[in-house]
Amino acid sequence: MRYSDFKIVETKLTEQQQVFVIGDSHARAMGGNNNLASDGAALRAIASQAQRVPQGSLVYMTGGHNDVAAGATPQQIAGQVRSIISSLEQKDCEVRYVLFPEGEGNTNQENMAPAREAISRSVSVAQDLDGCSLSDGIHCVMSAYRGIVDQPAPADQTDSEPEGEPEQPAEGQTLNSGPPYPPALYEPVARMQSKLQELGYSVGSTGVDGKYGPRTTAAVRAFKQDNDINTSPLTMSPEELQTLASAEPVENPTPTGADQIGGELGQIAQDSVTQGKVGAVLDLIAGPESAGRYDAVYPGRRRPEILDMTLSELIEDMRERGRRSGSSASGRYQYIRTTLQEIARSMGLDFDTTKFTPEVQDQIAVYHLRLSHGLDNWLAGRMSNQDFLTRLSRTWAGIPDPSTGRSFYAGVLDNSAGIRASTALQQLDDIQTA
Repeated sequence: MRYSDFKIVETKLTEQQQVFVIGDSHARAMGGNNNLASDGAALRAIASQAQRVPQGSLVYMTGGHNDVAAGATPQQIAGQVRSIISSLEQKDCEVRYVLFPEGEGNTNQENMAPAREAISRSVSVAQDLDGCSLSDGIHCVMSAYRGIVDQPAPADQTDSEPEGEPEQPAEGQTLNSGPPYPPALYEPVARMQSKLQELGYSVGSTGVDGKYGPRTTAAVRAFKQDNDINTSPLTMSPEELQTLASAEPVENPTPTGADQIGGELGQIAQDSVTQGKVGAVLDLIAGPESAGRYDAVYPGRRRPEILDMTLSELIEDMRERGRRSGSSASGRYQYIRTTLQEIARSMGLDFDTTKFTPEVQDQIAVYHLRLSHGLDNWLAGRMSNQDFLTRLSRTWAGIPDPSTGRSFYAGVLDNSAGIRASTALQQLDDIQTA
């Protein structure tokens, strides 16, 4: 393929959807009014670009090439790419990741292949630039970039990472739910969390950590409800922070649900419809994800209506909830909209007639486990518990990565493992030997 022949597949956009571009020089070459990419951007800078992408957008993303040159390991690079994509998907964005080429005459060429392989295992690659390079071995022409809304990119674009100490927040700055979490805002967010705790609104087991994540959002929601503040829990304006600072404890504050697994769902797991060893695996996944509830929706709530929705109806419901809450996660296995659509299409399900019943939710999860996680090999003893758990952790944030004991997505929207790695490995061993 000649670089001049390279085309990006045209994507149908919804009426409200916009297209944004983030990344390094490869993405910069795409052009477009909503291009936030910058030459030489490392993944840390690209994460900041991602923060500025509006909710519900279609996003083309490159990144990782410059981190290879900086000496990052393939595993570190793949993890950062996955984290950025996950943060965008939590905002109900559709992400098309474009993989950088190995290049020609590049001093780091020998390190590109391992990084490319690690990323390909970690995320879905929409386009691979290998073989599409210009003679300088760096930039790719992405000529058929279509459907972009004729609207200027958000202001204050920067072409490099800031150096030195981070700026202190301006007086009276609005606090926003993350991630990423700017270090300059840790202190004001921590003060807000301390006051919420003082008033009886739990911010969860992570406590006062300076991160405005889902548990803190739940506490803000409860506080606003008790004080008749009819604005989004994802932000706290200077005026609302003043109201919080002067507030007195109420007799029965609205519970936040932040201390419970699955929030308001409680800790009682519901057994899967599927039985046997496969059902036990599904129960292991569902425990920290939804407390086993088929009608669970983010953030930690129940919505029984979804069980009677067709997949088409559910997708629209997820899109709307994603705009309001920041995530479209739904059902027992907390699939987000884009992942659910991809798996259901691969299964050949009829979106207009198939309902999101418990049985269908199990079918989707089992298909996904067989397709992407090696379920059959693990059941047959051809894959170790350690490897199987590692694969599970790459999809479900509540499942720990056995190599670290933490969620693979720790740091993204306050994700954390809901079970110890040793416990999960023992459960897998018990399932195998049952």
